[in-house]
Amino acid sequence: MFTEIEDIIVDTNLQVCLLGDFNAHTKNANEYVDIDNHILNACNIANDDQNLINKLHILEECNVSPVRYSKDNGKIDHYGKRLLNLCKSTQLFFVNGRFGADKGVGQTTCNNSLIDYVIITPELFRAIVDFDILSYDPILSDVHKPVCLKLCSNIRSDCVQCGVTGSSRSDCAQCADTTSRSDCVQCGEKSDNESHIKPKWFRDRAAVFQDNLDVNKIDELSVRLGDIDPKNTNIVTINDIVENCNSIIKNAAECADMLIKTTSNVKKHGCKKYNHCKKYFNSECYTKRKAYRKAKKYHYRVRSVVNHNDLVRKSKEYKNILKKQFCEFQKAFIGKLRGLRTSDPKSYWSLLNKGCEKVNSQNICQLKLLRFNEKDYTIKNSI
Repeated sequence: MFTEIEDIIVDTNLQVCLLGDFNAHTKNANEYVDIDNHILNACNIANDDQNLINKLHILEECNVSPVRYSKDNGKIDHYGKRLLNLCKSTQLFFVNGRFGADKGVGQTTCNNSLIDYVIITPELFRAIVDFDILSYDPILSDVHKPVCLKLCSNIRSDCVQCGVTGSSRSDCAQCADTTSRSDCVQCGEKSDNESHIKPKWFRDRAAVFQDNLDVNKIDELSVRLGDIDPKNTNIVTINDIVENCNSIIKNAAECADMLIKTTSNVKKHGCKKYNHCKKYFNSECYTKRKAYRKAKKYHYRVRSVVNHNDLVRKSKEYKNILKKQFCEFQKAFIGKLRGLRTSDPKSYWSLLNKGCEKVNSQNICQLKLLRFNEKDYTIKNSI
């Protein structure tokens, strides 16, 4: 596999992003060869050629440390050595432990091991907006943690939104914060989607948010709360205090760039509740999914052991109910299908057409296999 990847990278000469489970333990070993510039100068290599040979300067331009952190204390195994050699020969770099919320951390992704990586060419560091290793979620994987990589897909040499030239990562990050795509500045087109402002918490901007909280307004609000008599208050006073509290938080969030512009499709007329879902997705699945999403959202807002355990429990319940409903749907479908081919061919083909969303060669193969299984089942029962 490593040889094939290396051949593709060398032959195509494109920007590469490798992401997934490599099952390779690399600890915090360097995946690059740091060649001293004095050696390159002694070999009479031009500066332009030196930049092609040694690309560590791109990491410095993107404010990315060449030192990679990792919480994986295991030994470097055979696949780890091969992966490191691949990176050295093709000049690829790990994002883990270098960027975003994982910068200086190197969070493990599978139990106590770090085997899920994001590996890119150094030029792509300019396009990265954020990188993080999310909490373990049983509905997404059996033992692996989700790896979240956010890329800015709007890189240009001259950025219209920022009003500056160059395609540095910081310039693209500014565009990415306001890239809701409801009104495209660069192409001048407007979509029919409805836009609204949504608050989003960024851990790296917590200090800015805290510094912009108005202390004077907080003191005034505290005095008003102390003067309130719970027995002789009214709804107008309560609403006014709540509005003042919201304005303090909102002003601090605006200064910290924590208000994001999002879009929602306005064309939602006449849609059924489960029209976009699978045929086995019923109200019970919907209830479990709603509870799972609520627990997941609350866990990301308030990180604690209790919320994590609640998320794991809700995700397992949602996963189990999906499996249960899918098995029951299959049993009911096969139960209706048996015996209809000879007794009621019209209903038989009508039922098959409902089970197959598209009629193509794959569906035909599935139908042939299904008929074969029916015959095999009938023979076994007769024996």
